[in-house]
Amino acid sequence: MSSPRSQDIELGQSIVAGDLLLPRLVVRQTALERNIDRMARFCRDSEVWLAPHAKTTMAPGILRRQLEAGVWGFTVATVVQAQTLRSLGVERLLIANQVVEPRAITWLADEMSRDDEFEAIVLVDSVRGVSILDSSLATLKPSRPLEVLIELAEAGGRSGCRTDEEALRVADAIRSAPHLQLVGVEGF
Repeated sequence: MSSPRSQDIELGQSIVAGDLLLPRLVVRQTALERNIDRMARFCRDSEVWLAPHAKTTMAPGILRRQLEAGVWGFTVATVVQAQTLRSLGVERLLIANQVVEPRAITWLADEMSRDDEFEAIVLVDSVRGVSILDSSLATLKPSRPLEVLIELAEAGGRSGCRTDEEALRVADAIRSAPHLQLVGVEGF
């Protein structure tokens, strides 16, 4: 992987001179490699799995290097971002939002049925969201249940269950949903 700067120099272009369209990601390769290696070492030593948020760069070279360093998978905000990462061969994705759009749910069901190695986890934070997701999956009949995390939040947050009681209601809804599997909780 060559750095953007060396590629620009090879092409006779300069970001400073205004030769390139913006926005443009410019990264010092030595710093990037050091950070990736340090985080990989920390995760190994701490026995944790890391799913860094890919939307920050959506840069295939950086994502590839993170996979090589041992990340569990990647976090994305949307199904469109998930589709992009799947096109790059990424097998594990955490979609850090509730997925309720019919086309998005259809894509997830199709992808799960098409590829047994594909792992997707989505967030749920309401009984209504659980109902939409499960009833859509009932129609689509994916090959296995979709894994979900209950999103927890504090009062006044932008999403997530605000109380223990609300989270328990969502958990009960998931337990009653044959096409969903509760795998944990998440906090934003």
